[in-house]
Amino acid sequence: MMIAPATMLTLNGKLDFDFEDMEEIENHPMAAPLMMTFEQLFEGALGSNPNEALKNELDTEGLPEAEPKSEKEFFMEGLQVFKMLDSLIKDLDTGKINVNVSVPSMLVNVEVDVNAPGIKEAAHLAYHFVMPMIQEKLNYMK
Repeated sequence: MMIAPATMLTLNGKLDFDFEDMEEIENHPMAAPLMMTFEQLFEGALGSNPNEALKNELDTEGLPEAEPKSEKEFFMEGLQVFKMLDSLIKDLDTGKINVNVSVPSMLVNVEVDVNAPGIKEAAHLAYHFVMPMIQEKLNYMK
């Protein structure tokens, strides 16, 4: 165990984007064909517009009782965490989110800082983006 401190490496990086003059980017001849609105990107990925996606709700009616220590019980507990995440997103009052994920057994630590004015709306939209996949699993469990 004496060599463990010598083998632990740290890699730090910082990437800072600042888009203050979006008009300059939009008017550039090489960027014009690539510019899309968020709604166009979202419709291409999800197949519906953002306003329709925000109306999605999970239908848990008619789910059978989960057996203790079963996959179904694990999924239902995860569903409760998912619902708490929605409350957390709705309660955000700043444009800053910090996510820190650590896996000590693999010596992995990832920290992401996101600072943007519309991050609350984007996080809420991402929450609703995965909702159809969860609903599909719920329908399978019924």
